[in-house]
Amino acid sequence: MKARPLGCPWRLVATVLWLLPVGLATADSTSQHEPAKGTVTLGAQEIWRVGGDDEVVFGLIGDVTTGSDGNIYVLDSQLSVVRVFSPAGAELPAIGREGEGPGEFRAAMSVVSMADAWIGVAQAFPGKLIGINTDGTPHASVKIPSSRGSGTPVVVRICQNGGNLVVQSLEMDFASGGRSIDVKATLRSVTNAGESGVEYYGAAMTVLPGGRFREDAVATAMPPFAVGPDGRVVVAPHRNRYLLEVHRPDGTPDMVFGRKHESWRRDERAKFFALHLARAFMRGFAVYDIELAETEPDIANIQWRTNGEFWVRTGDATFKHPPGEFLFDVFLADGTYDRRVRLDLDADPILDLLVFSGPDRLLLVRGYMDAVLGASKVRRTWKEPGEVEAPTLVCYRIDDR
Repeated sequence: MKARPLGCPWRLVATVLWLLPVGLATADSTSQHEPAKGTVTLGAQEIWRVGGDDEVVFGLIGDVTTGSDGNIYVLDSQLSVVRVFSPAGAELPAIGREGEGPGEFRAAMSVVSMADAWIGVAQAFPGKLIGINTDGTPHASVKIPSSRGSGTPVVVRICQNGGNLVVQSLEMDFASGGRSIDVKATLRSVTNAGESGVEYYGAAMTVLPGGRFREDAVATAMPPFAVGPDGRVVVAPHRNRYLLEVHRPDGTPDMVFGRKHESWRRDERAKFFALHLARAFMRGFAVYDIELAETEPDIANIQWRTNGEFWVRTGDATFKHPPGEFLFDVFLADGTYDRRVRLDLDADPILDLLVFSGPDRLLLVRGYMDAVLGASKVRRTWKEPGEVEAPTLVCYRIDDR
């Protein structure tokens, strides 16, 4: 999702690839302002936790997923291994390891459970979905194809649901002897045979090594997305517009929905995270001069629940609310703005990663952002180094029926 000449301005050309046909089902985003059922507060019951002690030590938890066997698969991007835990939290034998052979990977930030009961680890470059069976033996891997027909894409994130494997990737073309880099960003389906399928979103931008980088371009190149239980894909293509587009697996538009929303002007904490995350991402392009956007993206995260609901977190919901309060906009399967959910957890929406698992489980990665920043040797200025929490995985049960 991570060297430019002389100070030339950074150019971004973003192209949304779908025009909405007449008659497309929509929930009018200009009329949806307040949720139909108001705000609902939910608690969560902690079931188990691992990490943060001498028995289970994580490096950097890049991603978590739940397998078809009910086990929890935790990708440790720093240690290049997938830790495995039972539904009750018991540690099981880890799978995968660092390397270039079968079942081995490096520089991975996504893990997915495949429809035919194997685990895929998304290696960033060369772009590949490393296949590992749940017993730890290698499974056939999937090479991520270029959308241009040649070259090797850099994988940002991979999701699989409903039999649809969806890849978010970047492809670079070095022009003018390397003085500029043309980047094509795509969100598309890929078959298990490594064939490129439907493109759901695309954007193009030119990076000038050594020049200035506009941080808001990241959101345009790599927008939030999710894949639903039936294989449909939802994407938020606009950085500062609260609008979501849903596409059927074959790429045809399904519906568009959203609500009224005023973009939130960043405070100092938000600027700190935006700056250091942008620097980490652009280091690979030898770009260090970052021009921050004044506002947070309207949509920060989308999660498509098993009951068909869309749970959306805004940029301001991440930063404006106190630790312990996760705030979501909940839309029904038809795009209706149904309710706002305030989820009370012993966690911080700025620092911790929250992933829904099945109909009633939550997986929380405490210390996620500190670990991400720590990989770039960055520490938060408003907290003592000794106070930074070691990555911990917590499993909760919620009942929001």
